[in-house]
Amino acid sequence: MRLRGSVVAALCLLAAPAVVPQPPVHQGSHRPAARSVHQRTDHPELALLIHMDGQGTPAQKHATWRAVRAARPAGVPLGWKNFYDEDNPTFTPARTMAKRPRPVMISYQ
Repeated sequence: MRLRGSVVAALCLLAAPAVVPQPPVHQGSHRPAARSVHQRTDHPELALLIHMDGQGTPAQKHATWRAVRAARPAGVPLGWKNFYDEDNPTFTPARTMAKRPRPVMISYQ
């Protein structure tokens, strides 16, 4: 994921006073995953993660998870997104938490 300098600078300014928790920076679907090796991780005031939002059948979601895991920079945690309408079936919280590595952020849309 490449973030424009001005976006990173604005997020860093917001997070610097420690008034708010570190904002997560969202990485979209697996298509940009191959470019995520260029992700900058040198902003300690930002909580960077790759938020995997593949959708579809469990097999499709697992394939996306494998692609994202393989392309992520070392040490960058992973998030997981479940879709109510697009996933078939929608993963339960227990099934989601069984992923390895365990996602540090889970969202439902």
